[in-house]
Amino acid sequence: MAVYSVQIHGATYDVEIHDLHDGRLSVRLGDKAGTVSARRLLDYARTHPDDDVPETVAGPDVHPQEVAAASQASALAVYAPMPGVVSALSKGPGQHVAEGETVLVLEAMKMKNDVAAPCAGTLAELRVQTGDTVQLGDTLAVVTPASAPSVDGG
Repeated sequence: MAVYSVQIHGATYDVEIHDLHDGRLSVRLGDKAGTVSARRLLDYARTHPDDDVPETVAGPDVHPQEVAAASQASALAVYAPMPGVVSALSKGPGQHVAEGETVLVLEAMKMKNDVAAPCAGTLAELRVQTGDTVQLGDTLAVVTPASAPSVDGG
């Protein structure tokens, strides 16, 4: 995860960016979150270096239902970073997770890979079971972020 401070119309915001390792980025600005296509953003930025990137550039390879759900519920999906088989579940729905904490273990090419929570919060959904085969980019779980404390900008 990377966190950037950006200024928009004179106000400073922290923007969190998570690489989903499938050509998409999970982006959070305040209480809004969404998923964008990194490839389309880079292609547009290369061909239009002086222009703002329009919202439509994220395009059809984004999961629109998940973007809408994330924006409304302020939830972040946990995506499969590779194809594999779920070999263990470390957490269950309703349990608290820390950012970077293992939610489940995914076995791929005889190697076990920890799949981590993208943020601290509550595991709202677990969409897989031990033994399930998953593909790159499949949604494995959904985390509702813990409320961030208010910060006085003055």
